[in-house]
Amino acid sequence: MKIPQINKQDLIILPLEKSETLPSGPLAFEDGNCRMLQCKYHGWTYKLDGSLWGVPRFDRVDLFDKKDYGLVTVEIDFWEGLIFVRLSKGDKNLSSLFKGIAERISPNKLDKKKFYTRIKYEVKCNWKTYVDNYLEGYHLPYVHPELCDILDVKEYITETAEYHSLQSSLTKELGEFYKNDGSVFYYFVYPNFMLNILPGRLQTNLVLPLGINRTLVIFEYLYDDISENALEKIKADIDYSDKVQQEDIQICEHVQKGLESKAYHKGRFSVECEAGVHHFQSLLKKSYKANLNL
Repeated sequence: MKIPQINKQDLIILPLEKSETLPSGPLAFEDGNCRMLQCKYHGWTYKLDGSLWGVPRFDRVDLFDKKDYGLVTVEIDFWEGLIFVRLSKGDKNLSSLFKGIAERISPNKLDKKKFYTRIKYEVKCNWKTYVDNYLEGYHLPYVHPELCDILDVKEYITETAEYHSLQSSLTKELGEFYKNDGSVFYYFVYPNFMLNILPGRLQTNLVLPLGINRTLVIFEYLYDDISENALEKIKADIDYSDKVQQEDIQICEHVQKGLESKAYHKGRFSVECEAGVHHFQSLLKKSYKANLNL
């Protein structure tokens, strides 16, 4: 798989807590390559291993040990060609989060996909409202009737594992873009990552809260073929996906208004259609209790 270039503006690199001399600032404003990282605020310069190399206008003050003022080390790991960064230490590893997925989608190989583009959407709803919507096919006939022409809704199945859930369906007809019909896999990996796997294409979604009722969703598209001959079909695929996303945005924003109304109390889960939502909310309650020491 061709690893996409990491956008530096999307990475958060913080100085060590011992440093109280200067506040942190941005290290880059655009994509690119460099031999050194330089803070755009005060010009502190770091090597690519994170160690502090140069500090402007500190030649007439008390010396300090630069090794105590480097950049914080973050954990990086790989799964099926995708790069994951963890800013704080945790007890879960990628193998436990993604256990069984590669085997289930075989012979489809995600690490053979080539990065094509990234698209961002801002949604006026709580991030959990957006995730709830993703995790059920209950709304498909009412919000995405055109998807029912592609997916076999009667065979739409939800399965849950320890840290992820799967919605899968056989397809009726995937259209000109795909070489053949097959299975569609919609994986949700707790707490906020999705893998939408179709023949010839991988779409990832990262859901990031911006506020109580503001959410950023980052879509990335990867394909088996991104050659000139495939570009027209890729455009059609992305346009269709955008249409579905706009429908989801509209309904999520309406649902958020309903959740905030005085009339709303709570609803009931559909046993047949909302196993994924129940699984997500159960994991969420478990996380809340652990972090609040309840």
